[in-house]
Amino acid sequence: PTQAQLDEWKKSINSLASLPENIPALLKAFPKEAHPMGVFISTISALGTLYPEARDVLDADTRWAQIKNLIAKAPALGAYFYRHTEDKPFVEPDSELSYAGNFLRMMFHAMVEAGWNITDA
Repeated sequence: PTQAQLDEWKKSINSLASLPENIPALLKAFPKEAHPMGVFISTISALGTLYPEARDVLDADTRWAQIKNLIAKAPALGAYFYRHTEDKPFVEPDSELSYAGNFLRMMFHAMVEAGWNITDA
């Protein structure tokens, strides 16, 4: 991609990173010892119920929007469930960080507060 296309992609993904308010409650409902992939798949399925426009699978723009939405939300789903298994509070995404940096922040928030630099991750 061109630099402008890459910048637009990053901006788009960062703007979609937050989870809808009912998804954290769903994640908390899973047992802490549940298999992470089972939780991930179940939560992805639940996300599909929150976006009724996603039913229009023949529309290329709709498919592209849903692809971006899933890519954007995947780190938060993983980090939220990890923090649930550790009895730690969820950490909201920070749109100023990179994709990987944001994931690390959501997973290991205490380390970030202690001064670990994740802005270049």
